[in-house]
Amino acid sequence: MNIKKRNLLIQFIMNRNEDNVAHILNGGYFSVNWNAYSFKKIENFFECDSKNKKCRIKEASILNELKEYFGITKERKRNLFIKLFKSYQKYKKNVFTKEELSEKLYFKKIDIIHFSSDFFDIKEDKYKIKDRVLKKLKNYINKRDTIQNSSKLEKEYKKLFQKLEKNLRKHTDQDKWEKAYNSLLELSKKLHWKYVPVYSEDIMRNRGCVPEDNLEKYYDHYHALEDLYLVMIGKKQKWNSTKGDCNVDKVMKFKVFTSRWGHDDIYSIKRTIYGWEVQHISINGYSLKNGEGVLLSNLDHDGIFYPREGVKHAFEVLWKRADSNEMSIEDLQKSLQEIGDWISDVERNMRKKQPEWCNYY
Repeated sequence: MNIKKRNLLIQFIMNRNEDNVAHILNGGYFSVNWNAYSFKKIENFFECDSKNKKCRIKEASILNELKEYFGITKERKRNLFIKLFKSYQKYKKNVFTKEELSEKLYFKKIDIIHFSSDFFDIKEDKYKIKDRVLKKLKNYINKRDTIQNSSKLEKEYKKLFQKLEKNLRKHTDQDKWEKAYNSLLELSKKLHWKYVPVYSEDIMRNRGCVPEDNLEKYYDHYHALEDLYLVMIGKKQKWNSTKGDCNVDKVMKFKVFTSRWGHDDIYSIKRTIYGWEVQHISINGYSLKNGEGVLLSNLDHDGIFYPREGVKHAFEVLWKRADSNEMSIEDLQKSLQEIGDWISDVERNMRKKQPEWCNYY
């Protein structure tokens, strides 16, 4: 899909309410103003029902590309199941409230919107684990309980990995390295079920599978074996957190100098589960994680000079950092304003540093 058209389609979807986004990404029909300019630019992506004035995205490949942006992936779904598995063992219950999905299962806001119906039968505020999901949970518990001599196996794994790590640093005996590696690979297929870790979605994507689909393929890589080792020694990032939900949908200020008016403009900005929401005198609405959309449109509207690609990169990096960590709203505000200060410095110097006779800016 053309990147420009893809981004326009994402912005169009973001302007629907959050629950409606899930419906659209599942290929559902929704009402739309066919004469709206924003729809006209992307109408070729949709299959339209003229009788009921509804439409839906027609191609699975487009839906998959959109889901990638919104984070609706099999890797994320896998990690949510693992969180459910760990919580089910702890609480020994199969019915939760919506609040408990966050407080006990550590589902984020976006997870509840897009994935809760995959795991639960939902009636009012009660979320009951589906029978097929419950069966899978019990199967995982059985696999964990049938591991024999797990403490001994774990001790052997740690010892072998330390040797492997030492050998890798010193580039010594290749035969010993391969022997230790193959032994670790065999052990990983057993010890995985003792821990059933929550792993990085990016790592799983790079491995080409989620662990439970093919343990041998997943762990057949040094860094996958290392991740399991780090889980064993307690150095892997904690999974029992809703991470960036602590800073989502909270109002921040974004101050940018504009030469056009000779003073700072102040934008009102929120980080949302899909990108950024911007309120300003000129243009209001939503932007992608990299600022494309309303945010950059406001800068362009006021003729502000800024390093576009660098600023887009900064906004996306900041969004991802804020989403994947328990970043306080104060820290997010500070980092956001650092982008604003950068833009302001470029804007000021652009005029100051031009040749006196030029007078372009």
